[in-house]
Amino acid sequence: AGRPLLKNASAIELDADYYPLTPRSDSQKVFYAMQFHNPETGIGMAEVISQNKNPETEFTLRLRALRDDAVYVLTDSRDGSRREVTGRRLKDGITVTLPRRSGMIVFYEEKQ
Repeated sequence: AGRPLLKNASAIELDADYYPLTPRSDSQKVFYAMQFHNPETGIGMAEVISQNKNPETEFTLRLRALRDDAVYVLTDSRDGSRREVTGRRLKDGITVTLPRRSGMIVFYEEKQ
């Protein structure tokens, strides 16, 4: 499952706008998150990384540039689970859980 996901991530990054979702930091005790979003297709992804010494396990992921009234289908890279969430809810924030020194990608696309 790893290779198709990487291929999807690469394709999204090439055609998308970049949004940093956390401040730049050299600390090993924080989360680092970024989003790639293609406004023309409604497709994108968010990557969240928990650094080596991060004591926290939960992160509120707040996406940008989404349509409030649209419904987005999210796919978790870790287990392939899918769920539907409104753009407004994604902008307000969803909680993701990550152990220290790990990462995840949330792929999304606007439901037609």
